[in-house]
Amino acid sequence: MTSSMEDGIIKLQMSNKPRTKVYGVDFSGAKNACKKIWISEGVIQDNNLLINNCWQISDFLDNNQKKDRYSCHTVLKDFIAENINVVFGLDVPFGVPETIMDGYDWKYYTKNFAYMFNSPEGFRNSCLRKTGFKELKRNTDIDKKAPFCVYNLRLYKQTFYGIRDIIYPLIRENQVSIPPMESLNNEKSWLIEICPACTLKQKQLYIPYKGKTEKEQKSRMKIVEYFNSRFNLSPKVKESAIKDKEGDALDSVIATIATYNALDKISNPCFMKNIPNIYKKEGYTFT
Repeated sequence: MTSSMEDGIIKLQMSNKPRTKVYGVDFSGAKNACKKIWISEGVIQDNNLLINNCWQISDFLDNNQKKDRYSCHTVLKDFIAENINVVFGLDVPFGVPETIMDGYDWKYYTKNFAYMFNSPEGFRNSCLRKTGFKELKRNTDIDKKAPFCVYNLRLYKQTFYGIRDIIYPLIRENQVSIPPMESLNNEKSWLIEICPACTLKQKQLYIPYKGKTEKEQKSRMKIVEYFNSRFNLSPKVKESAIKDKEGDALDSVIATIATYNALDKISNPCFMKNIPNIYKKEGYTFT
């Protein structure tokens, strides 16, 4: 795949089973995950990105299904597994600092994650003990200016449930390719780590936008207008991103854009070959 820049918009020419659809997922490990998880859908048309839809994960459940955290996580995991030849960007840390991994590689650590920790609190406490009760960031967290380490009080449940309920079962069943830790397989969906806050920082748009006040709504409008001037956001997507006071709908839109931007890297054999090994062990955030 090759790329060019024109008016600030990434232009992509893709080959070998081109990925023409991307999804951005704003994940949550909260009890009310069904209300917090949002998914945005993007379609690559005429070498540009159209984000044409935006849903809460609860929209994927039928009336007979329970709307608890486990059910919503299962539906999301199945949705990722069943959609082939697309790319998903998931707002979850895919790994932990190398110091915490006891010498294991990423795949072994991930596959044994659920056996090592039986609760989010067990995971966080183990991380704190191993780091002398310091909050260590991964290399990618430092590089991309992530707000928190992966076991921070605000993030540890998201990390725990993201790895246990989504990433682990997907790699256990060999249903996705997860770069740069794994090589790409054109017969599967691709799953990458993204962070909306890191993307906003990169664009110098990291402003308070989550909340009920008029100030925060104006911030959401500003962010939506910025991205709509560079990509195409449908009226429904713009409305959802501005209307959702929690900012989760907007985060899923940003996640979709970050996923689209990442295509040029993950499809480049040189990037995959030359990326430092620490990112293959701890995880890598695409922005």
